[in-house]
Amino acid sequence: MSMVGFFGSGWLVTFVGPVVAGGLLAFLASFGVVYSQTSAPSTNPADKAILTYGTN
Repeated sequence: MSMVGFFGSGWLVTFVGPVVAGGLLAFLASFGVVYSQTSAPSTNPADKAILTYGTN
């Protein structure tokens, strides 16, 4: 039995398949963006002096 015969006239594969695939891709892309922005920095930015007094 083929996929088209199993799902009737293939409307499920034609319409629902791309919606599911697009939703999965959008979820993975947004997860990657959030994960890359919330990961810890490689160095501690608080260790660097912001202001130094008495040096010219």
